Amino acid sequence: MAHRTRGHRSGAYEILQFVGVDHHALTITIRHAAGFQPQTFTVRALETRAAHQMLDAMAASIRVSPTADRHSNWESRETVAQATWFAQVLLAELDAHGISDFSHRRVDIPLLRSLYNPLQENTRRNAVHLLARIMRAEHPNGHALAAALKNTRFAVEETERFTYDDDTAQAIEAAARGVWSTHYAAYRQLFERMGHDVHKARGRGWLHLPAQTSSTPTGAPIRTVALRPQDSPSMASSTTRWPGP
Repeated sequence: MAHRTRGHRSGAYEILQFVGVDHHALTITIRHAAGFQPQTFTVRALETRAAHQMLDAMAASIRVSPTADRHSNWESRETVAQATWFAQVLLAELDAHGISDFSHRRVDIPLLRSLYNPLQENTRRNAVHLLARIMRAEHPNGHALAAALKNTRFAVEETERFTYDDDTAQAIEAAARGVWSTHYAAYRQLFERMGHDVHKARGRGWLHLPAQTSSTPTGAPIRTVALRPQDSPSMASSTTRWPGP
């Protein structure tokens, strides 16, 4: 992803530009690597001071936003899309408490935790970070509330376990071993034909050969590179021999 200290790497949904927010329409617009035109996300909630604060916090969470800080780590269009959804939940819960401004004196840790309680555990963590940002920016006691929020620990939700019966488990293991053994044997034969001692010390060191230059029986230079067992033997034979520079 893009970062000011590590250069630029392209991602499928990497956010390339923060375009802006519209407080009246409750929208946030970005441009990302998967689309030529900017994309707009709408927070479907009542237009309140809290909704405006939520949009500003979402904008500041985007790494390439002009209002970004050291806590800003949103780099993907998918993150913004997910945040748009749970922001609606947070705002609906806040409205149910009769509060329309995150700076209200009634906003405290129990109330903030009740806002993200309807969310699933993996989404709650992102919601906590967004709420902490809002607290730091808007609430008179925001820094203390933000620190308490980010120290929240979530219990791991129990899930229903699934186990295979013994016969099925053994069949899966046998199939996996068969695939591995077939590819392993093919590579041993390939590297042995290339002149490497695949039996030396009876180890697997030949799987991690350093790049080197050698020659064919006809004297033409070739280049040998390290290969991985998951690559196909046909790929190995085509990538381990070609005219050197």
